Amino acid sequence: MRARRLVKLPSKPKARRVFQVIGLFWKDAVFSDEVERPQPADMLTIGFLVSENPEQISVAHEIDTDSGEFRGVTAVPRGMVQKVVKLGRPVSITYDA
Repeated sequence: MRARRLVKLPSKPKARRVFQVIGLFWKDAVFSDEVERPQPADMLTIGFLVSENPEQISVAHEIDTDSGEFRGVTAVPRGMVQKVVKLGRPVSITYDA
């Protein structure tokens, strides 16, 4: 009886990205039917810093660890941003490339 050789299939390549978790404080526009003057709302968004450029900051609420795709992304124009606070150390995510 011959021994069977196991063939190891090549594993999927992995990708790695590092994200900073942030607290994004910003002013949101408000719509109101009331006679009183509405005031902009103070907002706090917590999540993974996806991108930042002169126009906006984008924060993801979830990252799919199988594909590396983002879900629940909030993009805030720079003019509405009040403050950005780093929350802890950057997070390393490894996912299938």
